[in-house]
Amino acid sequence: MISHGQGSCLALALLFAGCPYIFDDEDLQNVSYDRDGDGFDNLQGDCDDANATVHPGAPELCDGLLNDCDQSHIPGAEVDNDGDGYVDCTIDARGWLGSQIIGGGDCNDEDDIIGQSTFPGAAPNDSPHCMKDVDQDGFGDDNPTHLEVVAGTDCNDELANVYPSMVESDIDNLDNDCSGDIDRIALINTHAILSGEVQEDWAGSAVAGIGDLNGDGYDDVVIGAYEASERQGLAYVVLGSALGISSGSLAKADSRLEGLQNYNQAGYSVAGAGDVNGDGYADVLIGADGESSADVYAGATYLIFGSAAGVASGSLANSSAKLTGEGRVDASGQCVSGAGDFNGDGYDDIVIGAPWRDDIGSAYLVLGSPTGIPSMSLAEADAELLGESERSYVGTALSGGDVDGDGFDDLLIGADGDGTTDYNAGAVYFVRGSNSGLTDMSLANADAKLLGTASWEYAGSSVAYVGDVNGDGYGDVLLGAPGNNALGYDAGVAYLMFGDSTGLPEENLDYANATLTGTEGDRAGYSVAGAGDVNGDQLDDLLIGAYRAGNQIYESGSAYLVLGSTLGVPNMSLADDADAVMAGNATHDDAGKSVAGAGDINGDGYDDLLIGAPSESTAASEAGAAYLVLGSCF
Repeated sequence: MISHGQGSCLALALLFAGCPYIFDDEDLQNVSYDRDGDGFDNLQGDCDDANATVHPGAPELCDGLLNDCDQSHIPGAEVDNDGDGYVDCTIDARGWLGSQIIGGGDCNDEDDIIGQSTFPGAAPNDSPHCMKDVDQDGFGDDNPTHLEVVAGTDCNDELANVYPSMVESDIDNLDNDCSGDIDRIALINTHAILSGEVQEDWAGSAVAGIGDLNGDGYDDVVIGAYEASERQGLAYVVLGSALGISSGSLAKADSRLEGLQNYNQAGYSVAGAGDVNGDGYADVLIGADGESSADVYAGATYLIFGSAAGVASGSLANSSAKLTGEGRVDASGQCVSGAGDFNGDGYDDIVIGAPWRDDIGSAYLVLGSPTGIPSMSLAEADAELLGESERSYVGTALSGGDVDGDGFDDLLIGADGDGTTDYNAGAVYFVRGSNSGLTDMSLANADAKLLGTASWEYAGSSVAYVGDVNGDGYGDVLLGAPGNNALGYDAGVAYLMFGDSTGLPEENLDYANATLTGTEGDRAGYSVAGAGDVNGDQLDDLLIGAYRAGNQIYESGSAYLVLGSTLGVPNMSLADDADAVMAGNATHDDAGKSVAGAGDINGDGYDDLLIGAPSESTAASEAGAAYLVLGSCF
């Protein structure tokens, strides 16, 4: 209420202003005024005209006042039970406001000790001042949503297993201790460990995802063990399911496929072939580079068609087709790969490397058809792509996919001994697909040649079409150079090249879109693969093997996961900046000597990873193992 003194002054002011009559205090009830300047006067319902935060429609603050003047809706939380001048006021069901009287926020309104820390929702391991601790792990949210909430040190206040003094987990892909460091996932803790059968099998020397072999809706994998049975060699097919894959000996694999003779080295390479006969089932390739039926170590590749029944165990003599090398010591089948649909006829195609052919190397393209692919000599292949020079070893690595977005899949052919830049600098060739297919050609006429940067780099030891990593609609390419010495002897590197409408450029790999480097001795890039989309962000991810890396265990080997991004992928040190490190279990396990995207093994919508460790010795000395890491971990 306005005092009498104030009323008399107001009447005098109005008289001097030319008001026609003088009125008394009772008349003031009909006069409007706005003393606090909040835009609302007494006639408009301002219930406290001395406070600009109080007026009709004002936002309700945590200050113990009825800010909006609405008597029908009094905030029940604004109560000062203990009379200490601070009101009990929550901003939501999970946390407290800061301990400022204008913001309310009495953390314990049953105790008048200001600043004490024993209250519901407090973070006793951080500052005691009214700090949000949503997950109740004792550490406060380091990024509170309300300006008046004190910040804590908990880097993830939604998860109780993440706070500064938490022991770092080896499997959950979380920064448990808030150190800012990436996860080190111990492969011994992964979803499934598939172990070799006996000593020196070297299971996991080659691994691949093959798609859905039996049409059950779950993707499947193949694992090579080329040292098994006096190098007769083995390959195992393991089927996916809603439960994923169980750990155990590969002796219990869904299919056990045996090489024909000693030193055939069946399983030296393995790959998914795509669907070469268009029957709706994925097919599988198994290389045996020491096979000698056509000539001594001419090599062979076995093609096995998928079916609803899967693949029967037994000798590879029962395979759907056998493709043999042309000449002595060609080592055909040392690398095999699906080529996608190179000529756009609706049937997937395959490509087979023979890196020792004529001491130069060749890659053979064989096209799919409604009847599949018959047994043949590779002299009958649809096209032979010949290397340019001696000891360039064309065909050491192979892959296929649509890089330029024209609807035809393209070929990527590694030649890790190429000496164009320098001795054994290496190279990768890009050959564009088309509806006319391909005929025999020299790779001197390839659409592009990507050159290694320095001697002994061995660029092209591995190569992979990796899908669309940066979301621009074009497929991208990852290639390994395990001998690169830029960050130390044999540190190794993987180069990422983004595709576009022109395909890939003719250039030195110094100009790659991203350079992903190992540390001294890692041999990073010995294997590379497209990981698929492991985290469900609609961008494809990268997997890089470094079989000599020693992440906490000397030369146990590692595989590095790098996630795709619409911003691209920056240059990085893999040990410091990769999104996850998956590390071997013991010295000289050689984890990461082979890596592959496994597809979606358990149908959860996240792609999974397969990592080979051929010298792993849990089952027996160098029996080897392959590790399945589920994408849902990321």
